[in-house]
Amino acid sequence: MIRAATEAATAAFVLSALAVVAFYTTVLSVHPGDAVATAITLGLVAFTTVFAAVSVVVSVRLTRKRPVLGPWRGAVIAVLAVVVVASAHACLTFGSGGLIYSLLGQVWFACLIGGAPAAIAGALLGRSIESRVFMARGT
Repeated sequence: MIRAATEAATAAFVLSALAVVAFYTTVLSVHPGDAVATAITLGLVAFTTVFAAVSVVVSVRLTRKRPVLGPWRGAVIAVLAVVVVASAHACLTFGSGGLIYSLLGQVWFACLIGGAPAAIAGALLGRSIESRVFMARGT
């Protein structure tokens, strides 16, 4: 259970940090060195979110002897991470429009741009973790 959660959370940290640096450098024209602190902070938010979500899903489903993670749950957890990271970013960087408009706009934009790639990556990672970690070997 811990191995699966750590593996998924590490992937979420790396991918979200890379996405934040890419967004800051290409869209906002910020120097990559200046975006590192924000990328690490939001990467830690993604790490915590995915670790908690995978731990809960695995602990509940493992006791019932059902498929534990799989592609659908992996995709949902990945999109959840996108929403949480965008919400955290909005809470840290809301502008003159206010927190609510910033929150809605940033979550919408993050889901529009990063939702599908995150869902695909989450589905692939969920399937990979399911087949490697939770499938019975030798039976």
